Amino acid sequence: MNLVTNARGYTLVEMLVGMVILLMVIAGALSFFIFQSTEGFESFRLKRVDEAVGLAQSVIARDILEAGFGLGDHPELAMYIVQDTSPVSVDGTPAIRDQLYLSYSGYLTMESATPAATGSFASAVRRNTVFLDSMSGYQGFLTYGGSDQFTLRYCPKLTGTTFVNNVGGVIALDAAGTVTVRDVLYNDSITTCTNEGLDGYLSCTFKIQSGLATNQWIAPAVSYRVADQNVQGKQIGTLWRNRGGDATPAAMPFLGGEHYFRVIGLEVDYQFANSTWAKTWNTGANQTPATLKLVRVRLTYQTRGKAAKWGPRHVRTIVVSPRNLVLGNS
Repeated sequence: MNLVTNARGYTLVEMLVGMVILLMVIAGALSFFIFQSTEGFESFRLKRVDEAVGLAQSVIARDILEAGFGLGDHPELAMYIVQDTSPVSVDGTPAIRDQLYLSYSGYLTMESATPAATGSFASAVRRNTVFLDSMSGYQGFLTYGGSDQFTLRYCPKLTGTTFVNNVGGVIALDAAGTVTVRDVLYNDSITTCTNEGLDGYLSCTFKIQSGLATNQWIAPAVSYRVADQNVQGKQIGTLWRNRGGDATPAAMPFLGGEHYFRVIGLEVDYQFANSTWAKTWNTGANQTPATLKLVRVRLTYQTRGKAAKWGPRHVRTIVVSPRNLVLGNS
C-alpha cells in the first residue's frame, strides 16, 4: 500500500519573516535590559552621592560639636570663618565659597601616661604637649615660637598613616585680640614625625604660612574649603578637609572629585543669643563666643547624569550647636 504524506517544510520567505520577528523580540528585550541597567546604574550613583554628602555632613557636624574643647580662656581660637566676599561664577550663577576653620581636639585623647622608671617621661609629657591626664589640666592651644612652624608632641598615630593629615591649619590670636588663620603647607619642609618612646604616639612638626608674630596663641585646626580640581580635563569643584596650601594640597579631596559629581559652594555663618546671623564675631554687637548659639553650614552640589549636563543644584544644610562654646545663654 502506498501512503501519501501531505507534508512540507518552511519556505524561504516564511523563515525570513520568522527571523525578523525573532530579532525584533530580541532587540526589544536587549533595549529593555540596557535601559534597566542604565537606570539602575544612575540610581546607584545618585545613592552613592547622597551617602557621601551625608557622611561629610556628619564629619563636619562632629568637628563643630568638638570646637573649643580644651581652649579654656581663649574661646576665640575655637573657630573662624574666612568669608567669601567675591563669590565665584559657576555656569553663570554665583557660588559662595566660605572657608571654615575649627580647633582640632582629636589628639586630646590620652588620659594618663605610664612614667618611666625615673618619672622624667611623664613629667616631659605634661610640660610639652597638649592633652588631658589624671594629674594636670589641659589646654588646646600653644604659644607660637616663630620659624613658620609648630610642633605637636605625643600625637596619636592613626592606622596606616600619621597625624599630619588631621591638621589643616592654625587659628591665631594676637595681643590686640585679632584672630587670623594660617594653612599648613603639606609636603613643604614638614619635619618627619618621630616616635618619642610611647608606642603609638608621635611628635610632628608642621610648616605653616608665614605672617604670624611670635608669642601669639595658636590652636591647631581642621579646615574646610571648596576648590576646583582637574578631572578628566574638566574643572570639577571639590570639598577639601585639611587641604593645606594651594601649591601643595593634601592627597585627596574630602568630597567630590568625580566627573558626575561636583561641589559648588560652602556657606557658613553663626547665630548668636540675640538671634542674629553673622559671618564674624563682633563684640560690639554682642556677638561673642559666649553668646554663640548655632553654626549653620550650607553645602551646594550638582550631579550629572547620562545626558552629560549638570542637573539642578542641591543644597544640604546642617545647623549645629558647638557644645564646648555655648555657655547657657538664651
